[in-house]
Amino acid sequence: MYMKRYFVDAEQFICHRRQLYYTRRALECGKMTVGILGGSISEPIDTPWKEKRWPDKLTNWLVSSFPEVTVNVENAAKGATGSESALFRVEQDILSRNCDIVFVEYAVNDKDMPSKERKLCREGLIRKLLGYEKREFDVVVVYTYYGGMLQDMLNGTLYEGVAEFEEICKHYSITSVNMGAYAFAQLQAGNVRYEEWLPDKVHAGDVGSRLYAESVMCLIEDACETAEKMDYEMPEPLFIEHWGKAHKLNHDMIRRMGPWKCVRCYRIPTVERILQTTAIGAALEFEFEGTGLVLFVRINGYAAGYRIQVDDGQWNEVIGPRPEWCYQTPDWIRSDMLYGFSRGQHHVRLETIMIPDAAGSHFELCDIGIIP
Repeated sequence: MYMKRYFVDAEQFICHRRQLYYTRRALECGKMTVGILGGSISEPIDTPWKEKRWPDKLTNWLVSSFPEVTVNVENAAKGATGSESALFRVEQDILSRNCDIVFVEYAVNDKDMPSKERKLCREGLIRKLLGYEKREFDVVVVYTYYGGMLQDMLNGTLYEGVAEFEEICKHYSITSVNMGAYAFAQLQAGNVRYEEWLPDKVHAGDVGSRLYAESVMCLIEDACETAEKMDYEMPEPLFIEHWGKAHKLNHDMIRRMGPWKCVRCYRIPTVERILQTTAIGAALEFEFEGTGLVLFVRINGYAAGYRIQVDDGQWNEVIGPRPEWCYQTPDWIRSDMLYGFSRGQHHVRLETIMIPDAAGSHFELCDIGIIP
């Protein structure tokens, strides 16, 4: 079924650490649900004339290769988000969806997160997946590519963010697939041009998405032949301060000062409700117990900024980052992390502020995540 492309074997880019029993069971039972967590490299594209991402290539292959199997897809990947977003969405978007296999893709989008926070966040996400009381699904971590990994690829070493994730995968016996390294090997072999693989230097085009998917096709074919059920006992944490107990603050726990409204969100699948105001100086207050916060704020060309105060400390203004592309994107949810508070109860006040030369005064707060 899977055809090795030009004799570059995808198998060498797969680290088998645990058999994909639930994947094999699903294929044999005739119904399979594939879950995806990641950034825009894995995000579903609904526009029919645009090139599809690797999950589409993979699931199209499943449909054609296993015509007797009903294939369902729960793609919860969201552009310009990292594992800190998945940490607070995984219950809603994946754990409740009866998946048989879940792919986690954050090698690229986690690159700007500090190393310590990145490790704690990723381990927390993995422990949420593996510790789910009704878990009957396999977990596979996949690594894609961006230009910052070039020197490591040439040297045959692992990029820092990938090496960190591999440490977690080894500790928890999670299979991983280095899709980026497989595609890079095809590039070195002269079997694909760089512009075919990554037309915009980050997102795989039609050919590149096919390459990424091929490495996972190889993994699933092996699972069909060999996977057996294995007992699993959750190991002790690799990092004792992991964020496995991170959770969202209920919107009803947030006090509103000024003209706010909370609206149901139907246009952004990863968001349930949004707190909205257009009034500069409108405020929110709440309490939380933990060491940090992640504020998920909707950003576009009309968005206001905000300032935030914790425990009567200094006010911190937050007006960025605002990359140029966000002005044309109506549904980007930016993650603003405040971390490093002492453990215990904290009081927070947030006030909206006008940004110089801004086109609008809209402020939209989607969620508040609490870091334990």
